[in-house]
Amino acid sequence: MASKVPTLYEWLGGAERLNALIVRFYQKVSPTASWNLSSATCRKPTSSA
Repeated sequence: MASKVPTLYEWLGGAERLNALIVRFYQKVSPTASWNLSSATCRKPTSSA
């Protein structure tokens, strides 16, 4: 019996965790950036047929 392999989105823990990861990444990579990271959002991917 094969177990289901989680998607990267599922493995990370969903949108909230993905947002935190992206914000932290850009804080480290470009601390002088003038982007408003507090308004960054990620949405759960929609399945495409």
